Amino acid sequence: MVQKADKKPKALVLGVGAERGIGGGVSKLFAKNGHHVLVAGRTADKIGKVVEAIGRSGGSASPVTVDGTKEDEVIRLFDKAMADDADGTPADLLVFNMGNNAAVDFREMTAQHFEDSWRVGCFAGFLFGREAMRRLARSEEHTSELQSHLNLVCRLLLE
Repeated sequence: MVQKADKKPKALVLGVGAERGIGGGVSKLFAKNGHHVLVAGRTADKIGKVVEAIGRSGGSASPVTVDGTKEDEVIRLFDKAMADDADGTPADLLVFNMGNNAAVDFREMTAQHFEDSWRVGCFAGFLFGREAMRRLARSEEHTSELQSHLNLVCRLLLE
């Protein structure tokens, strides 16, 4: 049986698409720094490639196919991320990176396109942020650890 001290902490990255994108890059960085990464996104093939790349580099990751605009799927994602299980200890890094980078002339944008963009960028961000706060508010110690890691990530990304 794996002892808790031997387990890696988990990191959750939602919004992983292309392997060379921000989500893929952050996932690789967290794995390199000792986390088991839950690589989450809508497209199984894309997140699978990121998980494979992490494995080839000696890291640890699991793919999670999820639609971040669906409340029940986001709740299940956080249940997995915050569980102390065979993948690791509860997540101490949480990243929301969903978006749909489509260059559209605003004058030509349809109401449906605007609503779809809003659901991905705003509504999904609300669902992710709310679940993060629900889970993190339970532990003052966990919140302090998360802030330390967040500061580190910000410094690494700015370098």
